[in-house]
Amino acid sequence: MADEIVTVTFENYLAHYFDHVMAGSILFDIEDIDLNTFFVGNREQFESHKLYAWPIWYDDTNELEKYLQKNNYKCYVISASLGLNGYAFAKTLKIKKK
Repeated sequence: MADEIVTVTFENYLAHYFDHVMAGSILFDIEDIDLNTFFVGNREQFESHKLYAWPIWYDDTNELEKYLQKNNYKCYVISASLGLNGYAFAKTLKIKKK
């Protein structure tokens, strides 16, 4: 339905990263991706962010990945039409349609 309103809630949220957020973006998909798979393609980004303690304090990306796994965080990769592409670390995801 074209005018359907959908509310997406990330529960026990830790952090998110979105590229080029724009008004009017249409959400295409949210995929729960395996943390190991996610870090294979994004390790360099987290190496550059560790000096800023983002998303938490860590010495190397392996430590961050283990923290996320130990604390049951999931990585939700978000795809949209106009920006808003990125990911969120949270423990659960709820989608409510109105």
